[in-house]
Amino acid sequence: MATSPGSLQRRAKGCGPLDAEIVAAAALLSAVLVVGLATAADYGLTVDEFNTDDYGPKALAWYTSGLRDRSQFETVEFSLWYYGP
Repeated sequence: MATSPGSLQRRAKGCGPLDAEIVAAAALLSAVLVVGLATAADYGLTVDEFNTDDYGPKALAWYTSGLRDRSQFETVEFSLWYYGP
């Protein structure tokens, strides 16, 4: 079935007014994004975070030294071996 050039131009102009459900969903997702970004620093705290506070910089030093700085393997607590760098 052939389409006339006029019908293609009518479709290209737009689909009509926005649906209220789409507007509500976009507003809700925007609000969740704002709350998430505003409170991102408060998340991720665990019981283990204070135990592993020194482990992160030592692991980073190991990676950035080209795997030559092995200080993390000498001074890290025994239970932290289960986490890995």
